[in-house]
Amino acid sequence: WSLEGVGDKNPTPVSVWRTLLVANEWNELQTVRLSSLELTLTTLLLLLYGFDLGGLGAFTPNSADLKQNEFTSSSVVLRFALSTFLFIFCTGVQVLFKVIIGHKYIEHPLEQFVDLLTLTNTSIVLLQDKYSGYYMHGRSLMAHADTNMIELNAQMHKEQEMQVAARGLISKSAERPMAENQCFEIYITPKLREKYESKLLNHIERSKMQAMNAQTISVIQTMKKPELAKLDTVKAQQDIADTFRRFINNVEANASTHVRIKGLWERLFSVPPDMMMIDNEIFVHDFQNGFGKFILYGIEFDLLIFNILVFAAIDMATTNWAVAAFLTYAIESAMRFCRAQMGENNISEKTLVDSRFLI
Repeated sequence: WSLEGVGDKNPTPVSVWRTLLVANEWNELQTVRLSSLELTLTTLLLLLYGFDLGGLGAFTPNSADLKQNEFTSSSVVLRFALSTFLFIFCTGVQVLFKVIIGHKYIEHPLEQFVDLLTLTNTSIVLLQDKYSGYYMHGRSLMAHADTNMIELNAQMHKEQEMQVAARGLISKSAERPMAENQCFEIYITPKLREKYESKLLNHIERSKMQAMNAQTISVIQTMKKPELAKLDTVKAQQDIADTFRRFINNVEANASTHVRIKGLWERLFSVPPDMMMIDNEIFVHDFQNGFGKFILYGIEFDLLIFNILVFAAIDMATTNWAVAAFLTYAIESAMRFCRAQMGENNISEKTLVDSRFLI
């Protein structure tokens, strides 16, 4: 949101360091999970071996003595049911602790990221589909984003004492939660999407294809570091950034027709608005940090199902809890590594921040 200042001869350019900082923080969040798989597997093995709960997977478990020996015959169905229950229990306890206590009293990575956007005077648009995605409003209330610690601390005290306007996009709303809200689901029109594709996305895709030299796209190539952005692509990014700034300003000025709250039906079944009946962009208040679905933090349930199925499949093949736990951890680590590399490359391509600055 910062604009170029006026110097004696030439305008003072906007510092790029804030963009680099935000890109790095978003890159670090790519593989953060709501639960710890390491803690889950350690607790799982402790219960199965240390407390002999593995004996419950036998055909005829003995409640008086659950210890297993070479003559104990195991049931595949019972072992699957046991490991699934313990997996859900161990992960569920972590998630409940994180949501009830961790997010409130320790840290909330997603909310901290939104706070960082405000401090850097930067907003982000994330498109998950062609015409829908999320918007995080980060327009700063300070006169200058590049300031000293004294002014920053004074501003935070004013916000604590509610002496300044709310941070949210609709800061003039009479309802405090909506005035403070900075996260929105967005639904854009085909016209705005065409501008984005013609001005920036086509430049990025063209540069990417040229770098690949018409080779077949593979997993290895998608993990390869992107080439340094060309000057015309950087200028195109500045142009589309101006377009989105005007778009956001228009939504803010016409909040009554552009911004809405989800109804009960929309919340229960995630029903999007009917854009065929609307000729303008729609912003929907998102109080649950839905943009976390772009990273591992927001898809914990899907990852839990993935881990359970991998663990169960390996256990069926080996009939060994320890081997299943080790290989499940190895597969998860490999998946995170690939996700981190592809996520870093995607951030570098879309933000034009060279991957060497993503550390």
